[in-house]
Amino acid sequence: MPRVSPQHALARRRQILDAALRRFADQGFHRTSMQDVFEESGLSPGAVYRYFAGKEELVGAIVRETLAGLGEAAGRAIDGADAPDPAALVGALLAALVRRPDRERRMRLAVQVWAEAARNPDVRACLRDAADELRGRVRDALVAAQRAGRMDPALDASATAAAVLALLQGYILHRALFAGPRPAAFRRSAEALAGGLAGPPA
Repeated sequence: MPRVSPQHALARRRQILDAALRRFADQGFHRTSMQDVFEESGLSPGAVYRYFAGKEELVGAIVRETLAGLGEAAGRAIDGADAPDPAALVGALLAALVRRPDRERRMRLAVQVWAEAARNPDVRACLRDAADELRGRVRDALVAAQRAGRMDPALDASATAAAVLALLQGYILHRALFAGPRPAAFRRSAEALAGGLAGPPA
């Protein structure tokens, strides 16, 4: 078998993941077969199985990719000249989500993955690992905010990170199930709520 370049492998992997995302989001995880993924991607079974063993591995890769993007947004907020305040961090996470051109499909798939994780231990383990990494990045940003005096030092940073991510999950759920609220309006409201984490004025 001829060797393929890293660029070719990345392009093929991207082609397969995009095809799987479209099918999973549009017709449902359980109703989508690997044959559907072959047809959507335009690739042979052998070409797809070279990169992914099956549907669960495809879903895991999409989940990790989505949450890694959000973690990078949290990391950029930490790496700024000033420690981020909680409102700015929430805004950065929401902006990273809504900037994706495929955001609506990813949000519809997220709801399916959460449901599948409740019954499938393999999917749950994959989701937990990716979510723990993102939660750690958010916690680091909040600790930096506390050190800079931009967040109430009495708050537990880990619990607050979970609350921040719950806002993000709530937005995803509302967009996927109820087609609302609009991103800009939700972001303003979420930032206003997160602004209260600064604590009472000195």
